[in-house]
Amino acid sequence: MTDRRPNEVPEFAHADKAARRREIAAAGAKPHEHLDKLRKSLRMPGLVGIETEAQALVHDPEQLTIRLFAGTNQRIMKQVLEVWSEGGVYYRTRYDFGIQFTGYSGYCMSFEKDPKNTNLFGRFFDDVASYGVNLNRAMLFLKESYANKEHPENCHRLLLDGDPRNTTVNPQYLANLDRYVTAAKARGVVVQVCLFMHHAVAGSNECDMPKPIILGGTPQQRYKTFLNTASAYLPTQGNFIDAVVRKLKPHWNVIYEIGNELRVPQPDAGYDETHLRAWVEWVAGRIRANDALHLIGTSTGSANESLINSIPLLQYCAFHQDQWTQNIGAACARAGNYGNKHLIAADDGGARELERVRTWVRAALDVGGGCRGSFNHKGNTMFNEYDPGWLDRYNKDAPQSWGKPREVLEAFKAARQNTSSPCARATRDPEAPTLTTETRRHDLLSITQQAVPPCLCG
Repeated sequence: MTDRRPNEVPEFAHADKAARRREIAAAGAKPHEHLDKLRKSLRMPGLVGIETEAQALVHDPEQLTIRLFAGTNQRIMKQVLEVWSEGGVYYRTRYDFGIQFTGYSGYCMSFEKDPKNTNLFGRFFDDVASYGVNLNRAMLFLKESYANKEHPENCHRLLLDGDPRNTTVNPQYLANLDRYVTAAKARGVVVQVCLFMHHAVAGSNECDMPKPIILGGTPQQRYKTFLNTASAYLPTQGNFIDAVVRKLKPHWNVIYEIGNELRVPQPDAGYDETHLRAWVEWVAGRIRANDALHLIGTSTGSANESLINSIPLLQYCAFHQDQWTQNIGAACARAGNYGNKHLIAADDGGARELERVRTWVRAALDVGGGCRGSFNHKGNTMFNEYDPGWLDRYNKDAPQSWGKPREVLEAFKAARQNTSSPCARATRDPEAPTLTTETRRHDLLSITQQAVPPCLCG
């Protein structure tokens, strides 16, 4: 998890590197005793801990190591270990930041081949990161061309042909996923890697399983066949999990989501939520066997939220619209009761009007006094190649009330500039002026009751 690219730590963006290092060195071996002063002078409002050790220089040690971990009070922490030399002295400084996510996601871009070499991944992450986006959600185990139906030839296959009960992952897709995560990392963006998907298993909304997996029967029968510790497809699932986790293990900017909206259709005694819970625990254990560090969570339905999210191996909660929009404070409290878990509130699963998004993102950042909640938005992106005008085009499949991508991203930027949460303000200039009265009218600290549309695919 070592990388020298400074954009991976946007928390450092508002202080000159040399000046920052001089001030840390001047603080001596106990900079934590000067934490408040350093937080202000280095313009790092999200800094919650700092430690330094110094010794005689042995070699040129320049190094930057980063990891995410679950902290106290429902926080997600970003730990940065910086190693450098100054005046013949070797310094190792550990910074602990509380962070919150504002995510923008199209879900299926990791399948894109970008055949014209337009730097689709890098330019997309350049665009969104410039508005403070630091999270992107990618779905893996579904029909590869689900979001690019017109040009399936431009999508990498996920699985190789062969025995569907013991097939392996396409190395070309793994390489593409690695490029995707690498491009995000260079812009300080965390990728929420969603391994499996309710709709791909249940067979709804054209979100079919990737070939060569083909399931039949009712949605409940398909769940029982596939999402089951007794499934004949466990070897394929194990191959898939192992390949993805091992490939992404070197990247600090990955968190895992076991599945999207996992919930048993019409459960009965032969297969119910307890069987699904056992399978989720199996997947979490398989991830952890390959990777001791990266965070793991999942999204569920409303009825099985508590049963699944209380699994100890899960470290954060991913709630969708019907779980949090009516009362985000109560949703945050539930996530805390499931084991001190951070809440990622996603607007996935229903209508996403721009006016609501403006309210939702600020509410997620402010909930619980700050630092306890994050927000992820499902928005339109681009496929086949980079489109310079994508930010200012409406989604052709959605009403214009959902807004253009740039308008959504401006809402994220405004929320970060106006929130009282130090963890959300950490990636911007804390001395920048607040925004206009017109923007501030959206700064609501709670969400009022509203009708939530039924869940859609993805």
